[in-house]
Amino acid sequence: MKTLLKFNPLFLAFAFILMMNVVSFAQIKVGGYKSIAETDAGAIAAANFAVKARGKTDNAEITLESIEKAESQLVQGTNFRLCMEVSISRADEDVNYKQMVKAIIYRNLKQQFTLSSWVEEECAENE
Repeated sequence: MKTLLKFNPLFLAFAFILMMNVVSFAQIKVGGYKSIAETDAGAIAAANFAVKARGKTDNAEITLESIEKAESQLVQGTNFRLCMEVSISRADEDVNYKQMVKAIIYRNLKQQFTLSSWVEEECAENE
Protein backbone atom coordinates (compact mmCIF):
# COMPACT_ATOMS: atom_id res chain seq x y z
CA MET A 1 0.00 0.00 0.00
CA LYS A 2 2.86 2.40 0.84
CA THR A 3 4.44 1.71 -2.58
CA LEU A 4 1.18 2.60 -4.34
CA LEU A 5 0.94 5.93 -2.52
CA LYS A 6 4.59 6.68 -3.24
CA PHE A 7 4.12 6.45 -7.04
CA ASN A 8 0.73 8.15 -7.14
CA PRO A 9 2.07 11.80 -7.21
CA LEU A 10 4.57 10.82 -9.89
CA PHE A 11 1.78 9.27 -11.97
CA LEU A 12 -0.37 12.40 -11.53
CA ALA A 13 2.49 14.65 -12.67
CA PHE A 14 3.08 12.46 -15.75
CA ALA A 15 -0.64 12.43 -16.57
CA PHE A 16 -0.81 16.22 -16.24
CA ILE A 17 2.15 16.73 -18.58
CA LEU A 18 0.69 14.31 -21.11
CA MET A 19 -2.69 16.06 -20.96
CA MET A 20 -1.10 19.48 -21.54
CA ASN A 21 0.75 18.19 -24.61
CA VAL A 22 -2.45 16.75 -26.08
CA VAL A 23 -4.31 20.04 -25.51
CA SER A 24 -1.53 22.10 -27.10
CA PHE A 25 -1.46 19.93 -30.24
CA ALA A 26 -5.25 20.07 -30.56
CA GLN A 27 -5.33 23.87 -30.80
CA ILE A 28 -5.29 25.60 -34.18
CA LYS A 29 -1.99 27.34 -34.68
CA VAL A 30 -2.22 31.06 -35.42
CA GLY A 31 0.75 32.76 -37.02
CA GLY A 32 2.25 34.51 -40.00
CA TYR A 33 1.42 34.26 -43.66
CA LYS A 34 1.92 30.90 -45.35
CA SER A 35 2.10 30.30 -49.10
CA ILE A 36 -0.94 28.69 -50.69
CA ALA A 37 -1.67 27.65 -54.25
CA GLU A 38 -2.75 30.40 -56.62
CA THR A 39 -5.61 28.06 -57.56
CA ASP A 40 -6.86 27.76 -53.96
CA ALA A 41 -10.63 28.28 -53.86
CA GLY A 42 -10.39 30.75 -50.97
CA ALA A 43 -7.71 32.79 -52.76
CA ILE A 44 -9.75 32.92 -55.95
CA ALA A 45 -12.90 33.99 -54.08
CA ALA A 46 -10.91 36.65 -52.22
CA ALA A 47 -9.35 37.94 -55.46
CA ASN A 48 -12.72 38.16 -57.20
CA PHE A 49 -14.16 40.03 -54.22
CA ALA A 50 -11.20 42.45 -54.14
CA VAL A 51 -11.45 43.22 -57.85
CA LYS A 52 -15.18 43.90 -57.60
CA ALA A 53 -14.86 46.02 -54.44
CA ARG A 54 -12.00 48.10 -55.84
CA GLY A 55 -13.87 48.57 -59.11
CA LYS A 56 -16.79 50.11 -57.19
CA THR A 57 -14.45 52.35 -55.20
CA ASP A 58 -12.54 53.57 -58.28
CA ASN A 59 -15.61 53.70 -60.54
CA ALA A 60 -13.77 51.47 -63.02
CA GLU A 61 -14.13 48.06 -64.54
CA ILE A 62 -11.38 45.91 -63.05
CA THR A 63 -10.84 42.37 -64.30
CA LEU A 64 -8.67 39.74 -62.65
CA GLU A 65 -6.05 38.52 -65.13
CA SER A 66 -4.08 36.21 -62.82
CA ILE A 67 -3.02 35.55 -59.26
CA GLU A 68 0.77 35.58 -59.26
CA LYS A 69 1.29 34.77 -55.59
CA ALA A 70 -1.09 33.81 -52.79
CA GLU A 71 -0.62 33.63 -49.04
CA SER A 72 -3.00 33.15 -46.15
CA GLN A 73 -2.85 33.93 -42.46
CA LEU A 74 -5.09 32.33 -39.88
CA VAL A 75 -6.59 34.87 -37.50
CA GLN A 76 -10.18 35.02 -36.26
CA GLY A 77 -11.02 34.26 -39.86
CA THR A 78 -8.45 34.37 -42.66
CA ASN A 79 -6.33 37.10 -44.21
CA PHE A 80 -5.39 36.56 -47.84
CA ARG A 81 -2.38 38.45 -49.19
CA LEU A 82 -2.52 38.24 -52.97
CA CYS A 83 -0.28 39.51 -55.72
CA MET A 84 -2.50 39.91 -58.77
CA GLU A 85 -2.36 41.18 -62.31
CA VAL A 86 -5.50 43.10 -63.16
CA SER A 87 -6.88 44.93 -66.18
CA ILE A 88 -8.37 48.34 -65.52
CA SER A 89 -10.81 50.01 -67.86
CA ARG A 90 -12.17 53.50 -67.27
CA ALA A 91 -15.03 54.44 -69.57
CA ASP A 92 -14.88 58.15 -68.69
CA GLU A 93 -11.18 58.36 -69.64
CA ASP A 94 -11.25 55.77 -72.45
CA VAL A 95 -8.21 54.09 -70.87
CA ASN A 96 -7.35 50.39 -70.62
CA TYR A 97 -4.20 49.12 -68.91
CA LYS A 98 -2.81 46.24 -66.86
CA GLN A 99 -1.44 46.66 -63.38
CA MET A 100 0.20 44.52 -60.68
CA VAL A 101 -1.35 44.96 -57.25
CA LYS A 102 -0.93 43.55 -53.78
CA ALA A 103 -4.23 43.18 -51.99
CA ILE A 104 -5.05 42.04 -48.48
CA ILE A 105 -8.52 40.62 -48.08
CA TYR A 106 -10.02 39.53 -44.76
CA ARG A 107 -12.62 36.73 -44.62
CA ASN A 108 -14.42 36.56 -41.28
CA LEU A 109 -15.83 33.44 -39.64
CA LYS A 110 -19.16 34.04 -41.41
CA GLN A 111 -17.30 33.83 -44.77
CA GLN A 112 -17.80 37.56 -45.50
CA PHE A 113 -14.96 39.43 -47.22
CA THR A 114 -13.51 42.88 -46.54
CA LEU A 115 -10.86 44.57 -48.69
CA SER A 116 -8.21 45.77 -46.22
CA SER A 117 -5.51 46.98 -48.61
CA TRP A 118 -4.92 47.53 -52.34
CA VAL A 119 -1.50 48.79 -53.43
CA GLU A 120 0.04 49.03 -56.89
CA GLU A 121 3.19 46.95 -56.50
CA GLU A 122 5.36 44.48 -58.43
CA CYS A 123 4.91 42.07 -55.52
CA ALA A 124 5.40 38.71 -57.28
CA GLU A 125 9.08 39.37 -57.94
CA ASN A 126 10.27 40.93 -54.68
CA GLU A 127 8.81 38.61 -52.03
